[in-house]
Amino acid sequence: MALPNWVKKIAGNIPFTIKRPQGPIEFGREGIRDVKGISATLGGGSDPFAIWRPGSGKSVDASKAMAAYAGLVYACVNAIAREIAQMQFKLYSINEDGSVDEIEEHELLDLLDGVNERQTGPEFKYTIGEHLELCGNAYILLNGVSKDTDKPDSMFLLDPSAVKIIYDKTMYPYQIKGYKFTIENKEYFFKPYEIVHLKYPDPNDFYAGIGAVQAIAPWIDGDNDAMELNRQMFIKGTKLGIVLQSDSNDEAMLERLRITWDSTHQGVANAHRPLILPKGVTLANTTLLNQSKDMDMPNFMEEMRKRIMLGFGVSQTILGTAEADTNRATAETADYIFSHRVIKPKLQQIVSYLNEFLVPRYGDNIYLGFLDPTPEDKSFRTLEMQAVMANGQVLTLNETREKFQGLGPVEGGDKIYISQTMQPVGSPIEEEHTGPTATEDGKPVTPQNKPTKSKKNKKDVGFVKTRYARNAERRRKLADAFADKFTKKLEEIKAKKTNELTDEEYYIVYQKFTERVDEYIKKIKDEVLQFNSDQKETVLENLKKLYGDKAVRTKVDIKDLFNKDEWTKAMIDMVGPILIDLARQEGEQAAAGFGKPGYDILNDVGVKQSIDQSIELLSQKYNETTLADLETQLTEGLGAGESIDKLIDRVQGVYEFSNSVRASMVAITETNRIANYSIKVGWKESGVTTIKWYTAEDSDVCDLCEELDGKVISVEENFFDKGDSYTTESGKTYNFDYSDVGAPPGHVNCRCYERPESWTPNE
Repeated sequence: MALPNWVKKIAGNIPFTIKRPQGPIEFGREGIRDVKGISATLGGGSDPFAIWRPGSGKSVDASKAMAAYAGLVYACVNAIAREIAQMQFKLYSINEDGSVDEIEEHELLDLLDGVNERQTGPEFKYTIGEHLELCGNAYILLNGVSKDTDKPDSMFLLDPSAVKIIYDKTMYPYQIKGYKFTIENKEYFFKPYEIVHLKYPDPNDFYAGIGAVQAIAPWIDGDNDAMELNRQMFIKGTKLGIVLQSDSNDEAMLERLRITWDSTHQGVANAHRPLILPKGVTLANTTLLNQSKDMDMPNFMEEMRKRIMLGFGVSQTILGTAEADTNRATAETADYIFSHRVIKPKLQQIVSYLNEFLVPRYGDNIYLGFLDPTPEDKSFRTLEMQAVMANGQVLTLNETREKFQGLGPVEGGDKIYISQTMQPVGSPIEEEHTGPTATEDGKPVTPQNKPTKSKKNKKDVGFVKTRYARNAERRRKLADAFADKFTKKLEEIKAKKTNELTDEEYYIVYQKFTERVDEYIKKIKDEVLQFNSDQKETVLENLKKLYGDKAVRTKVDIKDLFNKDEWTKAMIDMVGPILIDLARQEGEQAAAGFGKPGYDILNDVGVKQSIDQSIELLSQKYNETTLADLETQLTEGLGAGESIDKLIDRVQGVYEFSNSVRASMVAITETNRIANYSIKVGWKESGVTTIKWYTAEDSDVCDLCEELDGKVISVEENFFDKGDSYTTESGKTYNFDYSDVGAPPGHVNCRCYERPESWTPNE
């Protein structure tokens, strides 16, 4: 199909603007962009039909892909997920003699049917299908396990847009340390053995998958942008914009003309109204009146939708949109192709992950299969039998009566006759079997209802290990081997001075640093949570005393809620000892790396005072922020005349935010601040003269830290002094009003670190 001219204009970088005053989602070059009342210019650098960031990996992140679950994308994903939800698991055991038995009753099958207290098995499988199609990853949380051989008591799916894979980049190939899951500003860290990670392989990422939405984002963009353009035509009129030319220069008259034109010609209801122009006004662009036909919008949208369905492997017949061109034969063919070429490979992919990472927890001789969803090609089977039998009779009369009519046998009906001579061509071979001579309904046993071999649930019998059980053992051995290799590497590093380490070796030192600091982060967070609980109780008591049953004041005196100085001291008492212990530990580690074991940085009075001041500063700022938040909320509530119960709810909200966000923020930022300061002091005492800034080297690094990466300063200097500001190349300005930045962190939740650049041994 030839592209319409308006598409050629876009492809030719002719600016073309779509305004979306109300649309919640905008689709464009980045793929599925969030928008709130903005305009998107198509063409030039933001052409939605260009491949976004070629060669940079995934073009659309998981959150945007999940947000695309609407319209045609929903229809295609739903069609696939429905089929996956119908997957029927089969469990088999391999016996010592090589025979295979189906296991009909097993705790693993129970788990797969009733995954948790909130979901059914089909719903769970349906959601797996959704996650895989949208962003190529499905993360199953195995609840209640503490090692890779434990059986889970339940399973839950994590939102793939909220999961981040944490790598150990000590050596290549990288190892997965775990999975960080963020929900409602809370972070949870899961070990690899707690997650079964299903994925559609991504050639650009060995560790994470890619979904159809991410792979075909430009096609989805094209369809949605075309729909939006079409919608705007209905809102603003079915013709393109008209240019009116007037002889008058009177601005008021021209404005009245515009308003009149809009009221009489804008919108679907006014489409095709007669065009009557006042004296002195002419139509300047008459050629535009027929351009709506040239746009060929229906054909363009149809082409985009065909591409999207192609990307998902879903046909119009499967979506139920091609009834006019579909008969029974073509419908059955479509079902066969869809089941065999689309659904079955996806089921095989899902079951392969379960066999590798879940099934070995339940035994070494079992494996999962599934009922093949591919429908039987009955017409082909019939033709095949006819060819083999030379179009002769295949079933006996009794078999036909039983199978198709539900009738009992007749005398002589167990023989097959040649149609022309009615002579028997053979008799059924009598098979000896143990069991009843008649079925439960009183009918004689026939080949169709004869008892089959019993399906066993073997226990404590000889068996051979499945390939999946052997793979699980091999993975455990590889993990142990990597751990041994890491331990040996660490011993080699300990034998070197810090300045002798390569970047790769120092990264291992940094990994051990993060493990030590993580323990202190948890301790600080726990103390802050307890602090919040104690302080909230005091604030609520004071609030009730001040306002009683009814709120009659319109302004709150914030100092009446809690004494800032007293609570600042209380926080110092709670977090101070932990941070001081951390400072002593990291200072000693830093000095030991340069051959000065046992050094205590707290023996330096100036250093001790500096650390005490940092602890006091964080305590003051934390309480000041809490008071400011309380003042804002209570002032607003009092101004609205809210009752005491409403005010209590506002106080509860302040502390809920502090628990979910600020506690982690303070713990991470301040713990790293104290630790890195102490390391710098230990290095300085050991003769280090310059230090270098390093980033975490992942996609979450901000523009500030990215520009600081590799910056070298004297150990006597700061990267930034208090009061400085810095503007990045992207135009964002950072103000350093909290304190000096002598070492990382550079901002809240910063994960950067430092390393010594040059060293002069002290005599």
